[in-house]
Amino acid sequence: MNLIFFEVNCYESNYRLLIKYFRWEAQSPTLVNNSDYTIYYKLETTGESIPVGPHQSIYGEIDGIAAPHLSKEEVFKSVNGVRVAVSNTSVSWKSSGLRSWGGQNLTGGWKNSTYLYSLTANAFKTTYLHGETAKTMYSSISSKFVDNGWNSLYQSSGLNITPFLQPHAIERTRMIFYGSKF
Repeated sequence: MNLIFFEVNCYESNYRLLIKYFRWEAQSPTLVNNSDYTIYYKLETTGESIPVGPHQSIYGEIDGIAAPHLSKEEVFKSVNGVRVAVSNTSVSWKSSGLRSWGGQNLTGGWKNSTYLYSLTANAFKTTYLHGETAKTMYSSISSKFVDNGWNSLYQSSGLNITPFLQPHAIERTRMIFYGSKF
């Protein structure tokens, strides 16, 4: 239950009206499992994969789900403000506004092992190319924060996460242009 509180102050000197209004409103579930299968979800704050039995609902913020009966070795990422429903055949979502709709369309949805690979990498290996010749000029390696918060959820989806626990780097390429030709 959410307590909704609305107050407008009114004083005779500045013509405002004093109104106090209290109302209890039932909170909508953020995850509804309408399927006949157990699914899993991850909280925004922890990396724990928590099971949700068939025809059960969850209230509170979720970061993603694993529904192995729908997609093996993948997870469904949801952004804040999105409600997710899982059936026997699909995953659907509903946003609470424009921000969550845009966020879900840009960064949410089904994520395969490439997503986990980028999260668990401990470094960036960057190769710099000359903009005109495309020849390698030099490479550098820089450390990166390792996010292991999704490991358990991917494991619940059926993915063997052992290879992702080894140190690895994300490779990227940058072009360097000189002068005013760019």
